Amino acid sequence: MNAEREVAKILSDYFGEDIKRVLLSGVRGEGDIELPGVHIEVKRQEQTLLGKWFAEEKPKAEAKGLPMALIHRKSREPWYVTMILDDWMEIARDGI
Repeated sequence: MNAEREVAKILSDYFGEDIKRVLLSGVRGEGDIELPGVHIEVKRQEQTLLGKWFAEEKPKAEAKGLPMALIHRKSREPWYVTMILDDWMEIARDGI
């Protein structure tokens, strides 16, 4: 839960908006962070399991018609954002 709060604060500070974590997100089939137009899943684990994480979360994003971003890190490392190329292109197209 601390990882989600940490990422929500980083995004809030950057965008200048109140970005919140979604309580009970896994139970409700939603992303961990409320950011319009994208399903965000947050992981802070020592073992990186991208394939497993995408297999679990991508169907939830697709059910809502949203691109998915996985924000993840290990202890004492920077945050990374990993996306499927098609999802990244969808977001990039809207911003270009």
